[in-house]
Amino acid sequence: RHDERLSIGMLDGVLSLLSPNDDWNPCGEIDYSESPILCQDWCSSYLAIGRSDGSVTVFDKEKAMDGFFLPAVELSDSSMPIRSVSFGTGGRFLVFGGDAGNVSIVNRREEWSSSQIMLRRHVLATKWSPGGRYVVFTGLNQTLRMIDTLTGDEVQAIRAKYSEITKGNGDVQDLTCVDFSKCGNFIAFGCSNGGVHILRGPDWELVGPPA
Repeated sequence: RHDERLSIGMLDGVLSLLSPNDDWNPCGEIDYSESPILCQDWCSSYLAIGRSDGSVTVFDKEKAMDGFFLPAVELSDSSMPIRSVSFGTGGRFLVFGGDAGNVSIVNRREEWSSSQIMLRRHVLATKWSPGGRYVVFTGLNQTLRMIDTLTGDEVQAIRAKYSEITKGNGDVQDLTCVDFSKCGNFIAFGCSNGGVHILRGPDWELVGPPA
């Protein structure tokens, strides 16, 4: 069902739902863990939250909206903080990553089974393409990876292009955020030095912003 409530994760471990129909006052809370909530994402059926203790909890959206915050599944990557969780189109896949240096891709239709990609660098952001075929990760020390989920292979062109962009630049930046355009033809990512890069597929040429 359509719902416009806002969810806010707190450093004290509480996740609150705020209702626009009640002057944005809390209409429900999740407070069974004291571990700080660092990230969250919704899909049509589920809410996922990542915590500082390395846990990822998935809730049934309909039950959560009715005030029943019972986990549908508990996932764990390690004891290190989870920095990003992201559902793919339709909510079939969930990807999450953080300070452990790897990324987990979870398949809801296969009893939440997961596979891992070892990056050996902290992951700060994850994002699915609008069509759900590609998932991209960014993180510390210029980490930028894209995976084709149909083949399981890394898209080498995007890593090669970013290496070309940063060649000769002694200032190693962390890539703190990433997103696709709605059409899926562009990727934008932000750097810790305040810079932004925009790449255009399928060859992932640098197209902006203007120098």
